[in-house]
Amino acid sequence: MTFEEKLRAELRTEVAKAQAETEQVRQQWMKEVEELRDELKNKDKMIQKFEMFIDICNERVMAERFRLEGEGSSSVSQ
Repeated sequence: MTFEEKLRAELRTEVAKAQAETEQVRQQWMKEVEELRDELKNKDKMIQKFEMFIDICNERVMAERFRLEGEGSSSVSQ
């Protein structure tokens, strides 16, 4: 093998290593992106549940106000 052939072989090896490392980093990145997407979906679900809870609480407050206003006006009328 000539010096040039040895150098090319060594460079091919280094390029192959770099490509493998790049692929590994890409796969790790994709995995992290999927995990973050799943986490975001879970947090969106939690937010929706919390918003539903707030809506239910607001409805209960409005119903109680309506009931109390009805009691207040009926006792004043009598």
